[in-house]
Amino acid sequence: MMKNFTFLLLFIIFSLGVANHASATTCPNATSITLPVTSPITLTCGGTDDITSAMGVACAGYTLPLFAANYLGGNEAMYTFTPSSSGQITISATFNPTWTSIWLFQGCPASGGCAIAAVVNGSSGVKTLTACVTAGVQYYIVFDTWPTPNDPCGSGSTFTVTAPGPATVAAATVQPSTATAAAGTTNNQVLRVDLTNY
Repeated sequence: MMKNFTFLLLFIIFSLGVANHASATTCPNATSITLPVTSPITLTCGGTDDITSAMGVACAGYTLPLFAANYLGGNEAMYTFTPSSSGQITISATFNPTWTSIWLFQGCPASGGCAIAAVVNGSSGVKTLTACVTAGVQYYIVFDTWPTPNDPCGSGSTFTVTAPGPATVAAATVQPSTATAAAGTTNNQVLRVDLTNY
């Protein structure tokens, strides 16, 4: 009798754990985080592929990497946040498996949300995504794969996120002006800065 009760109890606990784990990657069940995330969070993946390649659509004015949607084929990990201030954030993830990706969606990708940034790569190790966010807007961070592997949550895969701060520009160049300076005036320099997606 005790053996049957123990088996039944273990079955119920296992079933509840699997059901909760499998639904962790739907938008209503995404893990909520508060920025900044300074202590690395270990990725927790769901048991199904809820966010598919058909959902890997860029928001108007944004460009995603070539073949990015192929990296939405595994059992993903999903987190959500709503920043209290606007600015640039950086998501850094350390992946043990290969063929992994980081996505930042504005709104739920399963119900019309679109991607403002994605980083995809076939190697393991650190991947970094930088994007500008707007205060009061809900965002979803999705970690996924181009299977195989089946998910990005391999042993020890973690991530951090900075608080919104001022946008930085990776590189700027100063080019001489083509205008001819009149006698007694200065020939000004033109600073060209690419602010795409900022």
